[in-house]
Amino acid sequence: MSTKYVNPPLYEAVCEFIFIPTGQWDGTIPGMLYNEVKEKFGNKKLRPDPAGIDLPSLKNPRTKELMVTRLTQFSNDGDNEMIQVGENLLSVNVKKPYPHWEKYLPTIEDILSKYMEIASPEGFRRITLRYLNKIYVPIEDSSNLSSYFNFSLPLPKGINAEISAFNTLIEMPHNNKRDVLSKRLMSLVSDKEGFRSMLFDLNFIMNKPLGIEFENVNQWLEQAHDHINNLFEISLTDKIKKTFNHA
Repeated sequence: MSTKYVNPPLYEAVCEFIFIPTGQWDGTIPGMLYNEVKEKFGNKKLRPDPAGIDLPSLKNPRTKELMVTRLTQFSNDGDNEMIQVGENLLSVNVKKPYPHWEKYLPTIEDILSKYMEIASPEGFRRITLRYLNKIYVPIEDSSNLSSYFNFSLPLPKGINAEISAFNTLIEMPHNNKRDVLSKRLMSLVSDKEGFRSMLFDLNFIMNKPLGIEFENVNQWLEQAHDHINNLFEISLTDKIKKTFNHA
């Protein structure tokens, strides 16, 4: 079970599916999906800028290709839950207040089921579960991040200068390199007086085309969430976790 905090640092969770189509993209799919979800996700708009996504090529996985698609967004009245659908792409996003995994997962499963019934894709090209957290550390402690994180920034020995900005990424392969668990910590422009703001970005990605069968996707999502939750818990110290329980 995930630890439930009164004031968790999560500001957005994203579950994204990129599909291998069975044929040419049908531009009526977003509208058909909207008709299925509009009772809860009734606010519809077109994202102004197209989304560009780097993917391994289906012809040669060692090379990359850019997938560009325009996204139609359906959101709830509170504007904290949103569906995005584009050419061979579906994502289910939630922002604060996060409803917790026990409610988020059934929403993902329901929307995915509706999309697959409408679009009939051949399979999954990539699946991503992503949790974006914003961590605040008092400025006077920002030079001693080890009080808040159970890892250190990769600095050369003998460097004692103050760090004004940083961006670190660690990737860890899983399941014979079919999946990747990643952890990114980067500084942000502070939006809270007296504190340094940091993005703590956790991802679990299935990056092998047709690496997961449709009938196994729910199990994969559960495992992805377990990996992310475990990495979150072991990466942070009790000192910073205590701040998450302050309303």
